[in-house]
Amino acid sequence: MVWREKQTCANKSFLYGQIYTYEYHRLVDGYAAMLKPGRDYIKWYNEKTKRLLCENFQTLRDEAVLRLTFEGLRIDEALSVTLDSYNATERLIQPSRSKGRISATVGRNTLRTVALPSKTCEILDRYIQTERAIAEIESGKISQYIFINLNAGAAQGKPLGYRNYLKILKRCARRAGINERKIRTHNGRSTKVMEFLEHQALHPEDNITDGIIMEVFGWRDFSSIDHYRDHNNQIIAKSVMEKLHKGDDENG
Repeated sequence: MVWREKQTCANKSFLYGQIYTYEYHRLVDGYAAMLKPGRDYIKWYNEKTKRLLCENFQTLRDEAVLRLTFEGLRIDEALSVTLDSYNATERLIQPSRSKGRISATVGRNTLRTVALPSKTCEILDRYIQTERAIAEIESGKISQYIFINLNAGAAQGKPLGYRNYLKILKRCARRAGINERKIRTHNGRSTKVMEFLEHQALHPEDNITDGIIMEVFGWRDFSSIDHYRDHNNQIIAKSVMEKLHKGDDENG
């Protein structure tokens, strides 16, 4: 590092080209103070963590949102779901936007449809019939979005926002005894990808190809899978080893 002052002069230039004086040690010290340490996030939930989180929410709404991310929806996609894009009978759901972009037009939604397990639909249906119905009546606001603010006040009845839900999720993690600083809203989606990859390794007879996984998660490039892959996954490692050494015991 150079610890001296430097002067630059441009005779025929204005603004950025005028005379500047930099004192390097001060510049570096100021920059260093703004640096933040890298964060060690939880990227994949195990079954115990999923259960603990679901048990420590204070509303059905918040558990329903998390369960949607367990099925591979991004948090923005989950919060964008509308009443008319949820088919409770067929257990199908479809977001109205993805990555912050409105991708659904009136009468035509090209975003992927996601099939839901019965438990997720049970929680979602109970929320719609109880907490959501009460908040809608009390606020007098009619919203197309499934997930709305429940607490009395000016925001009651308005769509639930990302930052609000992140705070709720972190408080839930704290109650569950999980480090809230390691929790992200994207963890559920990452976990679902690994569940697909584990099943792919354990049950090749089901023919769950990378192409099917891409379709389920709404990706256009095979490389997208690699960002979610856990290279230290023990289930996949053991599955591969057992297949490679399948005849070892028989051959002595």
